[in-house]
Parts: sequence; C-alpha cells; structure tokens
Amino acid sequence: MHIPRCGGTSILHDLRELGVRVFVADEKSNWKTDRADVVFGHFLVKEQLKCYSDYNLVTIVRDPIEIIISNYKQYKLKTKVNYKLREDVFYDIITFEEYAFHPDTINMITSQFLSDVDFDEFDYIGLYDDLNNSYQKILNIFNINYATNENEIVWTNLESTRFDNVTVNGNNKFLKNLNSSENVASPNVSKSIMDKLKQVNKDDYEFYNFAIKKNKMGAI
Repeated sequence: MHIPRCGGTSILHDLRELGVRVFVADEKSNWKTDRADVVFGHFLVKEQLKCYSDYNLVTIVRDPIEIIISNYKQYKLKTKVNYKLREDVFYDIITFEEYAFHPDTINMITSQFLSDVDFDEFDYIGLYDDLNNSYQKILNIFNINYATNENEIVWTNLESTRFDNVTVNGNNKFLKNLNSSENVASPNVSKSIMDKLKQVNKDDYEFYNFAIKKNKMGAI
C-alpha cells in the first residue's frame, strides 16, 4: 500500500525496472488480478484485502507532518483538474496553514487508507527515514531478492540507471530519487502550528509510532 510522499513513486519505478509485474490499484479499482506479482497503490486496505485470501501487506510511512509538508510542496509544483484543494494550493488561494488543517489533510493515512484496519494486519511497515533498507526488506518479503550470497548483492539492471549512487566500499544501493518537489521551498511552520498538527493528527501518529516501535523490536 502506497502512502503518498513516502518514496512509493521511486519504488514503483524500480520494481518495473526489475521486471516485476505490478498492478496499480486505487480506491476505485479494487479488484483481484492474477496477472501481477505485486498490487501497488493508494487504496483502501480493507476493500483491497477482500479480494485476496493469501497476501503480504506492506507499506512505508514517515512522520505525518512531513507528509503534509511534502504534499503541500507537490501541490505547489503542479495542479490537478477537478481537485479543488490541490488547485487552491497551486494558485495560492489558501495558505499552508489552511491546507494543513483542511479535513481532507488531517489524519490522511488512517482515514483514507486504514479505516477499520488492525495495524497488525501488516506483514511489514518500513520507515521513510530508512527507505533503502526498508525497500530491501520488502523485496525479500516478496522473494524479489538478488543476493547471491551473504556478502554480495547483484542487481539485474544497470546500476547507473537504477540508482543515484552506489557505494564504493560495500553493497549499499540507493533508490533513484523521483521526488519532483524537492526543489520547492518548504513553508515556514511555527512550533505552535507543529504542536497543533501533532494533536489533530493523533490517529496518523498512532500508526507512525506503531511502525517505529515494531521496527525497534525487529518484529515487523
């Protein structure tokens, strides 16, 4: 399940580069397909899981306020027809604060994707702050693993096109950064606004903190 602004576009690009058959689903296309290795997308988890009896559910998450800021920057970069909130941001009709406290923005993760879902349904929740290691664990879960032994990793595609950087000493690989909004200036957010955002997004922070705890325990 792809939570927006959590590296999903880079992961989708890389999966396709690897030749993985990916079906991109959303809340309007939750149907079962036998023609894909991975079902990927911004979908309502409880509806998508109705389509499958055997599955591995994974995602990657980051600090909810970072998601809000990153989404805002993406909306400033380009608009989308018939999406009023995005148009309002793009054309400076509303401020960052108005966007951040908009009903469609608050608790976006849990309200739009995880409604009525037990967090323990997830086989793995990776962390955006450790994106490359999280992605490797997801590859392992789906048996998309190109390690030939414990000390060597061989990738099937040209590293120069699949990765921004390859370390000289060691086998660490870095996903290609496809974040088109990274050069957009971040909004100035006061501490008081940050504190208020943490309060109103408590459901999303519950999920985020659940993921952090599970990763520290090594249980997910």
